[in-house]
Amino acid sequence: LHSECQKQMNDLIVEFDRHASQVQQNRVFVPQGNPGKNGFCDFVLDPHHCATGIQLSSGNKACYLQEAGYCFRTVIGSVPMTSGIYYWEIHADPRTENELKIGVSSERNFNLNTAFCDYDFGWAFYGLGQLRHGNNSSGPKFGKPFKNTGILGVCLDMNKGSLSFSLNTEFLGAAFVDEKLKKGPYWIAVSLLHKAGFQLVCGKQLPNSCEFLNM
Repeated sequence: LHSECQKQMNDLIVEFDRHASQVQQNRVFVPQGNPGKNGFCDFVLDPHHCATGIQLSSGNKACYLQEAGYCFRTVIGSVPMTSGIYYWEIHADPRTENELKIGVSSERNFNLNTAFCDYDFGWAFYGLGQLRHGNNSSGPKFGKPFKNTGILGVCLDMNKGSLSFSLNTEFLGAAFVDEKLKKGPYWIAVSLLHKAGFQLVCGKQLPNSCEFLNM
């Protein structure tokens, strides 16, 4: 009898550990609080990885670029994403005249006076309604235009290796699905052109999360 009870107890422990592991794997990291506390991260824009001319404000959660030239310039997020699921939003700046390139980068030490998605380490939605990855001039059509109004939601699911977007809570789909997106670290990355800006908003739950998580 004792042996049977011990076996049942061991089976319960194994099942509990399996369930706990699954919950942790599927956890959505909604950035808030202190870096590393309870698995959450406080995402801001990194002034040490910010291109020439980009002005940060609002505690490094907003930025604006205004210059005569037409060269993409990149700003990188402050906290690496290493595993699990992350969601954040890009709120449009009404002063923006030129579309942004928005996504993630596995590198942050590169020429920030270029677009991060010009390189193979960058993955982006371009506000013209296109994608960019390792190319500075062309990419497949995706989603809808986004420039100076609206809210773009971004979800990096490192369990499935996917980068998905929503616009004003409407799910646009998975822009990229690739094994490389399972292996961090990745950083938030945005490239701006000529006159453009945005606000980074974290700490919010996934809108229509079933669509983001059950692709």
